[in-house]
Amino acid sequence: GKHPRARIGVPFVLSALLVGVARLPNVEQNPDLPASVQYDARFMDVRVQIADVEGSSEMGRLMNPSFAVQNDQVVIVARRHSMDESRHNGWYNGSAAVVVDQTWHSQILMGSAPLDMEAWNRWPAGGAAPFSAELTPWYWLVNEDRHHWSHLCVQETYDETNNTLLRHVVTGPEDAKIFTYQGNTTVAFSSLPPLGEEGCAAGEQVT
Repeated sequence: GKHPRARIGVPFVLSALLVGVARLPNVEQNPDLPASVQYDARFMDVRVQIADVEGSSEMGRLMNPSFAVQNDQVVIVARRHSMDESRHNGWYNGSAAVVVDQTWHSQILMGSAPLDMEAWNRWPAGGAAPFSAELTPWYWLVNEDRHHWSHLCVQETYDETNNTLLRHVVTGPEDAKIFTYQGNTTVAFSSLPPLGEEGCAAGEQVT
């Protein structure tokens, strides 16, 4: 069906999210980056101690983490991201064209860690993040038809000067943000809509 522009807020059962958080990971770190950088009195860049439970850099890097405090837990979401590009000969509106697929492999991951309130109150001035957690892919995210949130609409741009069709392909939702409201924990994310029976409307995007 059609998927109009909308803000997607997806509640989830917190108890299911908290399974298996007792074992904290050995976080792979880039030795070229410092653990924290103090820019001024109000701005500090701090490394967050999170790891992908499926664990391989070839699957993508974690980015854009978001977290919230729920009861005695820190709940974390992040985006796993990687990209590749392929070219092949094809057609566009009946004419031969070079087709360039730029694919963003994107997935939301979730996890949690026990809340150390004393360490939390010292952060970020204390430097090190006050939690460490493994994150698990959010496989149970579905659309309004109860189908897995995949096979998303593809954005296409045609350059007639060189007969090139650029296709921006995204495999899943992006840039999740987590927040609490009236005792409930909710996730919002940006995404191209899943492909419906009537195709995809031009410029349509879910945010």
